[in-house]
Amino acid sequence: NLYASAVKDIKTKEVIIKLVNTSDNIQEVTINLSGKRLASKGTVITLKSDELSDENSFDSPKNISPKESDIKLKRGKVQIKLEGQSLTILKLKMK
Repeated sequence: NLYASAVKDIKTKEVIIKLVNTSDNIQEVTINLSGKRLASKGTVITLKSDELSDENSFDSPKNISPKESDIKLKRGKVQIKLEGQSLTILKLKMK
């Protein structure tokens, strides 16, 4: 019920982690990022809808839209709660 991928973007000097929670339930995840020199603060972008059948339209173009927030890296780890049926993207700058 949880899928992930990670990449290092050399151009933007970021580590980008994509997480998909296909479960209906919230999942709490700890990601160990030790070994890389990263900024202590990053960005979280979440895409989610309460109904799987939701879609954007001309009448409701922002029915499903990304929500952006900040996240803190503590001792080389990130803790995050993934909403059910969601896509979450973490972006952390490399030092």
